[in-house]
Amino acid sequence: MADFKLNYSTEKNKGARDFHASNAMYKGMVGALGSGKTATGCVEGLTLSLEYPGNVGLIARKSLPELKTTTLKRFFEYLPDPIIVNWNKTERELILRSNNGPHSTVYFGPLDELDRYKSLELGWFFIDEASE
Repeated sequence: MADFKLNYSTEKNKGARDFHASNAMYKGMVGALGSGKTATGCVEGLTLSLEYPGNVGLIARKSLPELKTTTLKRFFEYLPDPIIVNWNKTERELILRSNNGPHSTVYFGPLDELDRYKSLELGWFFIDEASE
């Protein structure tokens, strides 16, 4: 993993600790409002992007307005500025610095634009508020 400290702790959230510790290929988290689902998913994706140089990830939500005002905002709260190589706000494409290999890329998109991401070879994905 790159040598950066994330502004994130699972100290008070057993569900988040269990989620991050799971070796399952596909993970899911269910919980009440404010239980940390979005934070947990964002940090899991960020961690995978830092641990595996050249990784490509996608964070999606049903619509673009909700994606921008909640999930994207939350993701950037945990993202240390020094690891940002480039943020293309128009394309919603984030390039993250790697200490030991190619940079990783994270895309952010609404679920109604998924055709745009079909040919990506994703290393991980996170669908926030899947119940929508």
